[in-house]
Amino acid sequence: MTAGRGRRGRATTPRRAPRRHVRRRSRTWAGVAGALALAGLVGGAVAEAATGTLPPVLRAAHAPSGRVPAAPPGTLQDEFTAAAAEFHVPVQVLLAVSYQETLWESHQGEPSATGNYNVMGLTSVAATDLAPPTAAQKTADLVAAGDLTVPSAALLSRFETVDTSAPALHTLDAAAALIQQPDAALRGDPRQSIRGGAALLASYQQAAGGGLPTDPGRWYPAVAAYSQGPDPAAEAQFADRVYATVAAGASRTTDDGQAVALAADPSVKPRIPAALSRAAVAAGGVSRSLAAAPVRSAPCEAGVATGLGSCSFVAAGAGNAAPANRPGDGAAIRYLVLGGTTGSAASAVSTYATPGAGVSAHFVVAATGAVTQQLRTRDVAELTGNDSVDAHAVGVQTESYPLRSGSWIDEQEYASTALLVRDVAAANGIPLDRDHVLGQDDVPYPTADGMTAAHAAPGPYWDWSHFLDLLGVAPDGNGLPVVGGTVTVAPRYTAADKPVLTGCGGACTGHPADFVYLRTAASSSAPLIGDPSLAAAGLPTSGTDGSDTSDKAVYGQTFVVAAVSADGAWTAIWFGGRKAWFYNPGGVNGYANGDPSQDLVSPKNGTAIPVYGRAFPEPGAYAAAGAGSAAAQQLVPLPYTIEPGQAYPSSGELTGDRYVGPKDVIGTTQYYAIRYNHRIAYVAAADVQTTKPAVPPSGAFVPVAAQRIMDTADGTGGVPAAPVPADGRLVLPLSGVPATGVTAVVLDLTVSSPAASGAVTVYPDGRKRPGLATVDYTAGVTASTPVTVPVVDGRLDFVNAPVPGIADGAGIELRADLTGYFTMSGGGGPFHTAGPVQVLDTTAAPVAASAARSDSVRGGRLLPGGSVTLLVAGRNGVPRNATAVILNVTAADAASYGSVTVRPYGSAVAAVPPAASTVSFAEGQAIARQITVPLVDGRVQFHSADRVGAVGGFTLFADLVGYYA
Repeated sequence: MTAGRGRRGRATTPRRAPRRHVRRRSRTWAGVAGALALAGLVGGAVAEAATGTLPPVLRAAHAPSGRVPAAPPGTLQDEFTAAAAEFHVPVQVLLAVSYQETLWESHQGEPSATGNYNVMGLTSVAATDLAPPTAAQKTADLVAAGDLTVPSAALLSRFETVDTSAPALHTLDAAAALIQQPDAALRGDPRQSIRGGAALLASYQQAAGGGLPTDPGRWYPAVAAYSQGPDPAAEAQFADRVYATVAAGASRTTDDGQAVALAADPSVKPRIPAALSRAAVAAGGVSRSLAAAPVRSAPCEAGVATGLGSCSFVAAGAGNAAPANRPGDGAAIRYLVLGGTTGSAASAVSTYATPGAGVSAHFVVAATGAVTQQLRTRDVAELTGNDSVDAHAVGVQTESYPLRSGSWIDEQEYASTALLVRDVAAANGIPLDRDHVLGQDDVPYPTADGMTAAHAAPGPYWDWSHFLDLLGVAPDGNGLPVVGGTVTVAPRYTAADKPVLTGCGGACTGHPADFVYLRTAASSSAPLIGDPSLAAAGLPTSGTDGSDTSDKAVYGQTFVVAAVSADGAWTAIWFGGRKAWFYNPGGVNGYANGDPSQDLVSPKNGTAIPVYGRAFPEPGAYAAAGAGSAAAQQLVPLPYTIEPGQAYPSSGELTGDRYVGPKDVIGTTQYYAIRYNHRIAYVAAADVQTTKPAVPPSGAFVPVAAQRIMDTADGTGGVPAAPVPADGRLVLPLSGVPATGVTAVVLDLTVSSPAASGAVTVYPDGRKRPGLATVDYTAGVTASTPVTVPVVDGRLDFVNAPVPGIADGAGIELRADLTGYFTMSGGGGPFHTAGPVQVLDTTAAPVAASAARSDSVRGGRLLPGGSVTLLVAGRNGVPRNATAVILNVTAADAASYGSVTVRPYGSAVAAVPPAASTVSFAEGQAIARQITVPLVDGRVQFHSADRVGAVGGFTLFADLVGYYA
């Protein structure tokens, strides 16, 4: 079985989601994800709610305010006020219930993964809404997760099922009857959803015998009933969270632009009945029980559910797990693996409790937030089908149904999962990052044969950004990606960023997502990367299918930067043995990491090395541990390698081991766990060398007008006036920068017409040569690339490394233009993201509000010899004291060959303009380049070269990416 967004100050918002499994013959995907903000998540939190305080881990998700902003007429805020008055429900209660269900989101009328709808999260699930897995698909899921090969008919009958007759799945129907509206209105119209929710709350309150009091504290029984929890503890947990929200307040702007606020009111004191009788709070004929709910027994394990108000223990059946004593037996618990049930939580719990099912998880989290523990964390679950992960993991399965159109996940499910993960991680010292908190789609393929059984959960719409926010570990960084450094994928979540996805029975509804597509080149028209091994296994690759993991990098995953495009808009990472590009202008889709402590691994001896899906001990370790040599498994590599010049981030070194019966066989073979592609993997420590990543330079940036500081064609810079031979090294004394205080320089590095393909590595003189290339080059192609290089002793080393087997005749000409430097000695300023936003378009009339045009522009084209001055400072968020700007400059539709140079305002036109600030093009080409240019009087100038034979001009565009101030 296969088991959020609050980024950069933006409100969280929900999204569509995938099915949680991949089956070889079933390419459909559906499932769950949503952007939710955690509020008041504390079991037994009534005391805290009464004082208006929340535990520190929960406070950040609230935006409390003493005043509710005035809402314009007809807003969502008005609808809450009107419905509260119509049905005599305290407006604080109505707002807080909706917030805890959906964060006030309508979800465009689409259902959640468990059949909740619209602002109030009312439920409606019919048998026709489901696409239930077949017996063959259920069998495949059971076999993929555990050791069972032929499940019984009885087991299949209870596995991955949903009891659609359960009244708890039809609260929308009950609410529709109360307000005499069709079901469709409550699904699609926020106003009718709010009215229905208010009417249902009122009916629950009256059934509890409490009338319709004006005191919001006396509505506790109705709020508890609204949760549809499987037992009183789950109901009370929901009510506690609602009243904590009433006390602390909340405010946010929804995905459709509705600003909603709930003023903090710590004076509200919830009046909790001595006993919550499920029968007493039934209303409208809606029974409060789920027929398939398991019998609850002992409470959860001490120390792993401290923030939960509802956690029960139902033991997994015999044969479904390996009894162990982790970590006391030497097997560290290092992973938390999240998956999904593809059926009701009750169905999953029942399956795991069935003796001989051969599958299990430690915890199951229901949509109501109720948690069931089935294994002690010390035991080993049959969870993912990968022994090396299962032996060191705690598994958490979250509830989701095989709905045909499930599109988000209930806030309560996110809330309880976050609190559970936090506690288990704290108890076991598990880092809360994406190398240790995994989806099942992060788990390595165990072998090539195991690819078809691997899971794709939680899928492309699971909201990792929001989930990491809830855990208090949202990634952060500053500056732009640097080659040899690391970047953490963190895509924007806006209505303008809706990647195309298929596999929802056709094209999926457009929705923001927490992944970026990876391409073979720095262009939106370049093909998506693929994986030949997945293609050979009959799995989707190099496409837009939601279950295709070959071409997607997901929020929170960290990779090594392989290159940055000349225009700076694209970042390449090492991904699955190749260079993969994603759109990242100004770092909008990825954080450049400033922590130099993480190890990077690369091949040790200049040859390709194998990649493994498991980290097993050497064969001799089994007999030595008393497990018998027959238990030994041969370690077979995956059909992947790491080539020289590539590097991958490691989460640490580990010792190979494998659980055999009750014993953990621990060998002596050492491995590194790495982020290889969408999934993690392992490499043998003996095969690799470790280095530290480059980091964005410290200090303030000082831009300079681009100047040539090295040229092997004429000896500029004091280097030999000759090509750099194969494996040759140049040492360049830096010029154009201060003698002290410089931490890094920004260069535009040009390789001219190389005879063979290869790479150039640039690094501080006197330091160990890194295993990662700085710039790749292709035979016969002249190309310029911006690079940022640390400075240690005022000198840089340049090493030419052609492809293996090339020696004589593989020399290259190198040029370097200095465009700026970073210093700790004052002056300059830090980098700030701005845009991307277009600031110049010569086809516009006028050219732009900030562009002073002249006769140089005619018919929307910049003519040869012409210039355009652009005022940048004081516009588009660029302050008037900015010292430099970063622009993506594009020349297009050229009538003939030519070039355009960007220079500080008022500076002289250079006879030979430096490549770093020039865009050169041929007839008909469209060429883009990122250029950093100092500001003079807040302005820059664009000058078109007046070349012999140049006619007709070209169209010119400039997009602002960022600035220094």
